[in-house]
Amino acid sequence: MDGQTLALLVIADILLICVLIFISRGAYNKLRTSIEVDELTSFPNLTKFDELLKKELEEKKGHKYAVLMMKIKGMRIVNEIFGEDESNRLIKYVAESIKSSIGNNIASRMQNNQFIIGYCFSEEKEILDLIHNITSKLEQYSGNFRPFALYGICVTEEKNETPSDIRSHANMALECVHDNMLMNYKFYSAEIKSTVIREKKLENEMLYALEDEQFVVYFQPKYDIETGVTIGAEALVRWLHPVEGLIPPNEFVLLFEKDGLIIKLDEYVWKHTCMKMREWLDKGYDVKPISVNVSRVNILDEGLKQKIIDITTEYRIPHDLLELEITESAFLENADELYAAMDYFRRQGFTVSMDDFGSGYSSLNMLKDGNVDNVKIDRAFLNETVTTENGKAVIKSAVSIVKELNMDVIAEGVENEEQAKFLLGIGCKKAQGFFYSRPVDSEEFERKIFLNGR
Repeated sequence: MDGQTLALLVIADILLICVLIFISRGAYNKLRTSIEVDELTSFPNLTKFDELLKKELEEKKGHKYAVLMMKIKGMRIVNEIFGEDESNRLIKYVAESIKSSIGNNIASRMQNNQFIIGYCFSEEKEILDLIHNITSKLEQYSGNFRPFALYGICVTEEKNETPSDIRSHANMALECVHDNMLMNYKFYSAEIKSTVIREKKLENEMLYALEDEQFVVYFQPKYDIETGVTIGAEALVRWLHPVEGLIPPNEFVLLFEKDGLIIKLDEYVWKHTCMKMREWLDKGYDVKPISVNVSRVNILDEGLKQKIIDITTEYRIPHDLLELEITESAFLENADELYAAMDYFRRQGFTVSMDDFGSGYSSLNMLKDGNVDNVKIDRAFLNETVTTENGKAVIKSAVSIVKELNMDVIAEGVENEEQAKFLLGIGCKKAQGFFYSRPVDSEEFERKIFLNGR
């Protein structure tokens, strides 16, 4: 082999090595990209997001910076009811809505229904505008499910906070955001930490508490305003904690909804209500209709109809003695399923009511589509409106419209005689509230309504 041939072979080997290095580097970069990027949304993964966030905080010292933890409600239900393809389509839409709203800021998808956004801002209003922009885009989704997002927000301070610390604080704020269509965000504060710790403690005990039957059903009587006669009652749940004592529902019901255990809690209340009604019927008491709450999560439960039929059959409760109260916010979501369920129950002889009327922002519009027997005016709506002449006019018109639609109307949260007289004057003849009676346990209810009433 002459020198020229040897030189050519050496050059060829070098070229081959260079090609292999180039291919390997390309494969490595491709692998690294696939690891760092979420395939479904093209967002960086959480590890990469933390790198970007750390860099952002260093480069933008002196500027205000916020991290928003964003959670899409009901994704598990979407996946179970509508399938994985619809779930993925929704996730992609959410990601595009975020991308088109954040400009040059950063975002990541943490898990199936949760995203995180890093956002540089000058005034707090810019954060709220961002939330509004994303919300507006989500409302335009064309699928089978109307997405709704909750946000926990941590505004970084001038101290050595790691990306993990900031994310943790934003997540704590998110944990404290509950089901409110009008206030779907919360900023992190020192008080939030203690709130989250307590809620986590209760969450860890909820399932055992159900199994241990630590929950008791209280009853709040409903009255005819004109005659003062009892016309029924509402069943309400209380947690009789072995250590903390009686825990009111505002401290745990939303936690049950968040964890999906509200289905079991509702069923627990239905069963114990019917059990007590059967006891009173067997004693010969004149039992009036008792209403129970049906959470919106239950509306998507395919077994809902059969569960209620089975419970009323087991305790031999006439259907006209059990009233099903569906919260107004349920009418904003899953309307088709809700209307189908309502029609079924009404055909079976149950009374169906819209609860919390006036707590949302499209109550009157929903009345024309929701075929219900009764409408219950929300306590907040009542308290806010009867204090002004304009407010009185609004609630008077609402009651008139409900009656024009051949629905009955009842007001909850009546606290004084002035409210009762006002309601009677505008044609609302039924009420419940502290002015008449606080919620009481079954023994006191029996004494108060059946024994003392005899």
